[in-house]
Amino acid sequence: MYLHTGYVGSRPFTFTHNGTEYKGRLKGAVYGIGGHAKALLGRHIRIGGEAYISNHRYENGSKASILWGGLVTDYVWTLGKRVNIITGNTIGGGSLEHVRIFRPIALDYDVDEPVAVRRYGFWCDVPYIACEYILSDRARLTFRTDHMFNISPRENDFFTGIRFYIGLTFKSH
Repeated sequence: MYLHTGYVGSRPFTFTHNGTEYKGRLKGAVYGIGGHAKALLGRHIRIGGEAYISNHRYENGSKASILWGGLVTDYVWTLGKRVNIITGNTIGGGSLEHVRIFRPIALDYDVDEPVAVRRYGFWCDVPYIACEYILSDRARLTFRTDHMFNISPRENDFFTGIRFYIGLTFKSH
């Protein structure tokens, strides 16, 4: 399991409500969780799958979330007995959900019109580098950084940027 944070941004976008345009741009901190399952092929190559979700909150409780996953491959260099350096790539897809709240909502369960919800799918390429510290025969502490590239026609509210991960990986025998 991995926890992550980072800094993301989007292009400027516009929402329209009752003839009024609301302009915005996603920019700031992101946080999320996810994980992977991989199998070692030979001494240096691993292949498997992974999935993550990244969340970005902003004005009036608005939120944009990206859920993605795909086929992951990586190459492992061993440095000494306790450290592995990894470079890898994920090819896959996901979905973005953007909930834009145009003004503060005062009470729960009240119907409030100025809320927009937008969902769409995308394909992505996510290269990464990582460092594993081998804690024991079965446990590894991993530090990772990546950057997602949207390989679909990009929507203006699609957010991307650098993310930093920390997590534990457990090896099965």
